[in-house]
Amino acid sequence: MYSINECEIIDSFQGFLKELETLTYASYLNELIDISLVEQESNRDLFQLFVSSFYLMKNKVGDLETLIRAFEVKLLRVTGYGLNLDYCCLCRKKINSSKYLNFQYFGGVCPECEKSNGVNVSPSAYNILNYLNKTPISNVYRLNLATGVKNELKGILNSLISQNYAKKPKSLEILELLKGSD
Repeated sequence: MYSINECEIIDSFQGFLKELETLTYASYLNELIDISLVEQESNRDLFQLFVSSFYLMKNKVGDLETLIRAFEVKLLRVTGYGLNLDYCCLCRKKINSSKYLNFQYFGGVCPECEKSNGVNVSPSAYNILNYLNKTPISNVYRLNLATGVKNELKGILNSLISQNYAKKPKSLEILELLKGSD
């Protein structure tokens, strides 16, 4: 049993309480952390990613949805489910882009290999996934994505997250319901 004798709050992120969308996304990041780690597990890289994302949200740097997609890609990587987008995940041949992602082997599939256990992906979404996979979270604000690509990335990453972690996050369902009623 752990006990804390003393602590100091550096930043409580109280500003998130002023905007429902920001609060919901922050809650979603918390839920992702909760479902991706086993109790008592330590992951410093994930903690740094988490805190960096909160500061980017607090300072309103870039698009929130793009930041969340970048966080999801990086969460998969630091918890052992990283995407291999530079080589065909089946034959290991170098690829620049792909039209298919294999969920079983976490990567792109070249045109010659069998397309199964995955999903079709547009070349632009594939390239964005590759960019998000390689770029530090602090530089994601430079990206400006079309709504169609955002939706495609969201579907792909939600499928990967649901498949690889014990629970499916539910935080964003509330926000989607509210946006749908507008």
